[in-house]
Amino acid sequence: MLASACVGEVVAAASEACNGTLDDDCDGTTDEPGSTGCTAYYLDGDGDG
Repeated sequence: MLASACVGEVVAAASEACNGTLDDDCDGTTDEPGSTGCTAYYLDGDGDG
């Protein structure tokens, strides 16, 4: 179970922050794409930098 301050309700006005543990907007997922503070990293599969 994910750590959260919510009790099953979605809080539409809340924004998700990339913090690794909390479901800030109470939608059942943590750190979904587009969350505040998240950085996308991509594997350099062909090694060209």
